[in-house]
Amino acid sequence: MDPRAEARAVARIVREAGGELVGRVKLQKIAYLLKEAGFGDEFPFEYKLYGPYSETLARATQRACFLDMIHEDEKTTQWGDTSYSIYTLKEGFLSEQADERREQLIRLANEESSVVLELAATALYFHKREKDPTPWKTTRQRKPDKAVKFLGPAKRFYEKLQASFPQLPILLK
Repeated sequence: MDPRAEARAVARIVREAGGELVGRVKLQKIAYLLKEAGFGDEFPFEYKLYGPYSETLARATQRACFLDMIHEDEKTTQWGDTSYSIYTLKEGFLSEQADERREQLIRLANEESSVVLELAATALYFHKREKDPTPWKTTRQRKPDKAVKFLGPAKRFYEKLQASFPQLPILLK
């Protein structure tokens, strides 16, 4: 895919999220869920510290900012040791009709915390890419600190997502 088309794909995700999306992790996980649900294959993913990650998506996001398709506002967290980004769509950009089902997936995911998305996307990645028969168990083992509080909500989110998008696999154990 050409770089400009990749940047447009990022801007489209932000638009379909309601014009604003908070967090790089959230953007990555939403793009991964879109890919696995069959709503686009623009970005290749591999496993990194925060689950499925696409360097191509990260570069396309920077390009979308440079091309004035989206705006990135980088903020410092309250505790001051890390930052996060707020992506907003530039006014008037991407006026074509949205795909309602794709938009539904994005909005469902955008309502969740980035940690819930990280765990759900990670379990899906283990199931799809590594053919893991126990993706939730593996996710709990790889991310024990996050799993304590967020694995239950991640499972519930994924079950809700899978019920709305049956093309996504059922994840057991």
